[in-house]
Amino acid sequence: VGSVLESLLLDRLQAHWTTVVSKCGVPSGTKPAHVEDWKLVQMIANAEKAGLITAGNKYVSDALRNHRNLVHPARELRGAFSIEKPEALASLRALHVVIKDLM
Repeated sequence: VGSVLESLLLDRLQAHWTTVVSKCGVPSGTKPAHVEDWKLVQMIANAEKAGLITAGNKYVSDALRNHRNLVHPARELRGAFSIEKPEALASLRALHVVIKDLM
């Protein structure tokens, strides 16, 4: 889910690059491809500043980002964290909420 969110934000930020530059303090002359170097936390913050997602969905996106950081194959193998159907469905539903803003 986190990688889907990241891909969608990347696409939308690049598609609305003029707005991103004017509202997010990105130096003029910076190419849209620059977004590919941003961390997910930067993409989320700038998507909100640019008006691509609401403040509420910034928090949803941050929750998805934090969940993505928790879910690592090595952690699951060690038994430190496991994802089961309820967690997966909750993440998917949260992603759908953010997608409504982005599309």
